[in-house]
Amino acid sequence: MREIKADPQKGLDASIAAVPALSQDRTGQLAILKATVATWSNEYTLAHGAGAIDQAAWATTVNFMAGLPSSPISGTPPAVQQLVDSSLLPG
Repeated sequence: MREIKADPQKGLDASIAAVPALSQDRTGQLAILKATVATWSNEYTLAHGAGAIDQAAWATTVNFMAGLPSSPISGTPPAVQQLVDSSLLPG
């Protein structure tokens, strides 16, 4: 994340290597990546480190999604632990 934040073009190049169709609109894809990078830092990540997962925020989002009239979530909403894997984060 730090490398991509420092050089979004590097992240775009890696994305295009994995999904060549992204190269059809490099300008648009780079703009999307830069907008996404801007969301990576907030008070929570500043306090807990880059990539930190705010499980309370995830739970709020899942509950909101489950309450939508045309919710993609049916039945009991999944637990946050079923949706995220913090083992991949730096220790």
